[in-house]
Amino acid sequence: MDKLSTDLGILFLRVASGLMMIFPHGWSKLVNFGAKMGGFPDPLGIGPTASLTGAVFTEFFCQILIILGIKTRWASLPLLFTMLVATFMVHG
Repeated sequence: MDKLSTDLGILFLRVASGLMMIFPHGWSKLVNFGAKMGGFPDPLGIGPTASLTGAVFTEFFCQILIILGIKTRWASLPLLFTMLVATFMVHG
């Protein structure tokens, strides 16, 4: 496989996975921030507003960085943390 094919494959994975996280998750939280503030889960004990802010930051803004290929390793750390918390919330 040549370098161009590898680069295009990685680009496709970054864009596809980023868009799948932004639109069903991050965008709805960002647009409905005020409505979701009171009822958002607080698994870390930092308050629902701080938890929602962290989720929006991770699921929207960090995903944009990942799609653009800017600081992808650093941008993926909050995503990893958020997804681990979500997994433990759902699967206990």
